Amino acid sequence: MLSSQNGIRIYQIQMKKNLSFKSSSKNPTLTVISDACSLILLAKATVLEILANEVTIVTSPSIYHETVIKGEERGYPDALIIKKLASQKMIEIIQLKRKRAFGVTLGEGEKEILALAQEIKFDLLLLDDKKAINVSKSLNLPFIISPKIVVNLAQKEKSNSSFGSTTNRRALFARHHCRSPS
Repeated sequence: MLSSQNGIRIYQIQMKKNLSFKSSSKNPTLTVISDACSLILLAKATVLEILANEVTIVTSPSIYHETVIKGEERGYPDALIIKKLASQKMIEIIQLKRKRAFGVTLGEGEKEILALAQEIKFDLLLLDDKKAINVSKSLNLPFIISPKIVVNLAQKEKSNSSFGSTTNRRALFARHHCRSPS
């Protein structure tokens, strides 16, 4: 949700009861659109499945091809994790209705997820590409970077606090999503 504070536009995710997380829910309420680098990093960090149990992860066909098809060809173990989650419908692959131009040089996957963000209802973009982050900022699209998720989960683990609690899952997204300047 867009709010204004001292003339600066800041994105916030309202964590109302209808957006509460349920770790056993098969239909999570928060939708996150992910790029390839984020999927790969979170799979390697062994937290992608945890995240997929908490939110709806969406990506594009190009991202799937880059992470799974090319990853399997090169023997990357993270490709098998992403493939498994996609086959279990824990990662949804959504085809674009139309391609868009963004005025900067981006990879095919980044173009697709930014276009997807303009086509579907979502809560956060999960991005690690600097150019894609800059486009996200210019379009006022809320985003988070995967290291923020990994760091937060590590801090929760270190403090023996459960990621499964509603409070901790809300904090993961509410405190650590990046903000767009005006």
